Amino acid sequence: MKKLPTEKNKTLLIIIVAIFLSNIFTAVFWNTYYVQIPWVVTWRSFIVSRNKTKEVAKPIKKLTVVTKEAVASENVTKYTLEQETAYDTVWFNESNRGNDKSGLHGDCLKKGMINEIGYAPGQGICFKDRTDQKDTFMLWLNNRLNHVKTPYCNTIRQCILYYTNNSYTI
Repeated sequence: MKKLPTEKNKTLLIIIVAIFLSNIFTAVFWNTYYVQIPWVVTWRSFIVSRNKTKEVAKPIKKLTVVTKEAVASENVTKYTLEQETAYDTVWFNESNRGNDKSGLHGDCLKKGMINEIGYAPGQGICFKDRTDQKDTFMLWLNNRLNHVKTPYCNTIRQCILYYTNNSYTI
């Protein structure tokens, strides 16, 4: 005859199963969302080389003449990685980096100009080249971040949401 489980055994079995399942779900969660680093096991040898290398003298640099163009190229505005990412996100989403020739960009192409970032579509603004387009966007972004023009943004993400009318963000 089979022995029927007692109430105490049932409770103990439920607790063990609950702990087991919670461990499985926790492991799946951590592996999915947090443990994304590839683990690499390497072996280092303990042999240390005792050979001393002689220091090689560095060659003396010759004086060169610096042109005005070289100085001007050094003074080019540098943008942060987050600003570059914001520009690239807008450029990709608005015109697939210039590959989509419809809409405002198509109208500007007929004039021999571009607007691949959807800048001021109501005003029909076109740019002479990508440098002008990027500089205008970065000026727009910096004016909002520095509270020069409204609407003010505290983060680049907020500015992109405003720029795209909450369509997408970085």
